[in-house]
Amino acid sequence: MEPICIKMSENLLETIHRHAKALHVSPEVYIRRAIERMNRQTHALLRAKPLADAAKKVRKVRAICVGLSPYLEFGIDSLCLQV
Repeated sequence: MEPICIKMSENLLETIHRHAKALHVSPEVYIRRAIERMNRQTHALLRAKPLADAAKKVRKVRAICVGLSPYLEFGIDSLCLQV
């Protein structure tokens, strides 16, 4: 593994040491796990965004179709005349 250097406040460093000790792991392992968890969460968010955008488009089209449903029973010609 590659070593890295991170600057952080004393308060944050103390919190990391306290939580790592409570979990019986080293501060390095605690930080590594926190970064891995954040990476998984970010990956899930990035994967979900295109799906959410597509769902939004489908809902928009569905709303238009529902609004046009009274005209659709008469056929497309009636729809064109009504507009």
